[in-house]
Amino acid sequence: MALPISARLVARSVALLGASAASAVLAFTSAPIIRSIEPPAPIAGPDIRAITVRGEDFRPGLAVETQSPDGQRRAQAGADISRVRATSFEVLLALPVGGRYLLIVSNPDGGVSEPFPLDVREAEARPEALVIRSVDPQTLEAGSEPRTIRVEGSGFDRGVSALLTDPIGAAVPDVEIADLRSTSLTLTARFDVRGDYALVLTLPSGRTSNLVQLTVR
Repeated sequence: MALPISARLVARSVALLGASAASAVLAFTSAPIIRSIEPPAPIAGPDIRAITVRGEDFRPGLAVETQSPDGQRRAQAGADISRVRATSFEVLLALPVGGRYLLIVSNPDGGVSEPFPLDVREAEARPEALVIRSVDPQTLEAGSEPRTIRVEGSGFDRGVSALLTDPIGAAVPDVEIADLRSTSLTLTARFDVRGDYALVLTLPSGRTSNLVQLTVR
């Protein structure tokens, strides 16, 4: 049975009001946008650090979801987020590994940003310290013929040079290095003056070792 004209008008009015109300809700839902992150390429590490997020339409009470390079998701909210303004906020993040993270901002009214990439650099390995731990033999007999000694330690690398000074402080000429490994090398030089010699190693980067003494009798 067809509805009376009045009933059809009422139904049409309700439908129109419902559509208008839905449109109004959509119109007032925020639309957060992430434009940039500072620092733009942080270094991976175990410490929690503050990241500044800049963009548009951020609201108090927002939350942040991060997705790590291996796909794990983590939510930050409450005390993890501070200094919220419409165009920026700070968030405390853990970035333990290098790779691409994704950040998504969610406002309390349901507005959600598009994922924003954050590329995290791997921490550079610190170079091993250049250290002389022992010299063998550490006591030699004086003589005009070159003698070879073994030097052990850590951080030895290609291009290493040796400064060997005699008891009066003069640099010993024609010092030769051979059998170079990361933890040992051999050094050949003349020890023709009695007294204490000093040995220091230097890498091309400028790093220098500790000083060790040799005794020539």
